[in-house]
Amino acid sequence: MNIYLEYLRKSREDLDYERNNQNYKTLERHKERLKLITESAGKPVNAENIYEEVVSGDSIAERPEIQRLLHDIEDPVVKGVWVIDVQRLCRGDLGDQDKIIKTFKYTNTLIITPEKEYDLSNPADEEYLIDKLSYSRKEYNNIKKRLNEGRKDSVYNGCFISGVCCYGYERYKLKGQKGFSLKIIEEQAEIVRLIFQLCLNGKGTHAIATHLNSLGIKSPKGSVWRKNGIREMLHNETYAGYVTWQERKYITVVENGEIKHKIIRQKKGDYLRVEGKHEAIISKEDFDLVQAKLKACSTKYVKEEKELKNPLAGIMRCSECGFVMARFDRKQSVYYRPRGDRSNPIYYPAKPIIACTHKCKTKSHTLEYVEVALIESLKEWIIQNKKVIEDYSNNQNTIISNIVNQLEVLNKELDKEKIKLERLRDFLDEGIYDKKTYLERSKIVEDSISTLNAQISKISTENEEIKMEKLKTLIPKVETCISEYFNLSVKEKNEMLRSIIEKVIYTKTQVKSNCDLRLDIHMKI
Repeated sequence: MNIYLEYLRKSREDLDYERNNQNYKTLERHKERLKLITESAGKPVNAENIYEEVVSGDSIAERPEIQRLLHDIEDPVVKGVWVIDVQRLCRGDLGDQDKIIKTFKYTNTLIITPEKEYDLSNPADEEYLIDKLSYSRKEYNNIKKRLNEGRKDSVYNGCFISGVCCYGYERYKLKGQKGFSLKIIEEQAEIVRLIFQLCLNGKGTHAIATHLNSLGIKSPKGSVWRKNGIREMLHNETYAGYVTWQERKYITVVENGEIKHKIIRQKKGDYLRVEGKHEAIISKEDFDLVQAKLKACSTKYVKEEKELKNPLAGIMRCSECGFVMARFDRKQSVYYRPRGDRSNPIYYPAKPIIACTHKCKTKSHTLEYVEVALIESLKEWIIQNKKVIEDYSNNQNTIISNIVNQLEVLNKELDKEKIKLERLRDFLDEGIYDKKTYLERSKIVEDSISTLNAQISKISTENEEIKMEKLKTLIPKVETCISEYFNLSVKEKNEMLRSIIEKVIYTKTQVKSNCDLRLDIHMKI
C-alpha cells in the first residue's frame, strides 16, 4: 500500500500578510486546497501524515518537521510528498538543497505539487528542481536584504523595530507614518529610575537585585531579580532615548569543523545608534555615568559583602570548553609522622587551586603556581616583542619591502581567481557546465577570493606601524606589572592584569609529575 505525506510551511511573505490580516490562516488555506487536489488525484493524505512547520528557520537544522519528514520518507511505503510549491521544502544553502534532493532521489519518493510531479530518478526533473531551489534561495536572500534595509531605514528614522519592548515601555503604531515607537509605562519607569539611581549611588548589580527583591518588586518575567538582568538593563541604550541596529549581531562561524550560529554583542561604534522618537526614562548624562561605573567595576565578580580572592577572575578561560577558570579552596590536608602512627597527625592548610567551572577534562592546578607561570610567560613576551621592535627599527625598509612583495603575490593570486570565476560563468553560458556544477565550483572560487581579500586587508605597512606603536606603549605597562605583581592585593593584581591582558587560555591534561600546563596569553594590542 502506497502512503502519501503532506508538508506545509509558511513563507516570510505569508507571515507579513497574516500580521496585517488577522483572520487569514495560511496553513489552513493550503491544507484545504491540497485536500481537494489530493482526493481528486486519487492520492489522499491522512491527517496523521500532515507535517505542519510552525517555526521559521533558514536551514533544515532549525526546522524539526522537515527533519522528521526526511526521516520518514526512508520508509519504502511512502510513495510521495505533497507540497503547495517545491520552494516550501527548502530555501537553505547549497548543503540543505543537496540533502533534500538526494534524500528524495535515493528513497525514490515523488515530490508532488498542484502544477507538477517531480520524479528525481528522471534527470530532467532533477535539473528542473535544482534550478527552482537555486532561484528560491536567491529570492530568499533578496527578500531578507530588502527587509534588513527596511529595518535599518526605520532605525535611521528613530523608530523602534524590535517586537519585544524593554521593561518600562510599551510599543505603539505611529499615526500617519510607517513604523512603531515606544511610550512610557510610568509604574515600571519608576523602577527603572530606581535601578539607575542605586547604581549611581555605588550599588553593584547583585546588591540592586537584592534590594528590589527585598521590596517585593517582581522582575519583568514575574520572578525574582537577578544581577545579569540588572546589568542588561543598565546597558540598554533605549532608556537614554536611543534606538540601535545590530548591537547584537547574528554570525556564522566554523568551530571544530562544524558550522555554528552565534549572537555577539558589538562594540560601541560598530553598530548603528540614533536618537529615537520615544521619550527617554534616563537622562543621557546619568546613562553615561552609569556606563563609566560599570566599566570601572567590571573586574568585580563577587558579592558586595565579600572580598575578591581570585586575582585571575574573568581573565583565564579553559581551552577545552571555553568556560572561565575559577578559584577553589581545598580541604585541609593531613600528614602522619612517623609512617603508620595515626595518634599524632600533622594538619597543614592546602593551597587553593584554579579549575574549570564546567567540570570538563581540563585538570586543575595550584593557583599560586599558575600566577608564577603567568608572570614568567609575560617576561618571555617582553623579550620576544622587544626583539620584534628592534628588528623592525633596524630592518624597516626590508620589512616594508617584504610586505609590498606579499601584497603583489596576493593580488596576482586574486586576479587569477577572478579570471577563474569569469571562465566558470562562460562555461555556464556555453552549456559546458550545468547549474549544479557551476554553483559548486564557483562557491570554491568565491571562498578563495574572500580569503585572499581578508589577507590583503590584514597585511599592510600601515597596520605594521600601528602594531609597533601599540607594542611600545604596552611593554612598559607589562614591565610594571611584573615588578609589582607579588606586592599587590588580590584586587590590585586583577585590575593590573586586566589592563594589559585580553584573556588567557588555560590548558592542562596531565597531573602531578606529568604536568603539561600551558598558558596562551592574548594581550590588549
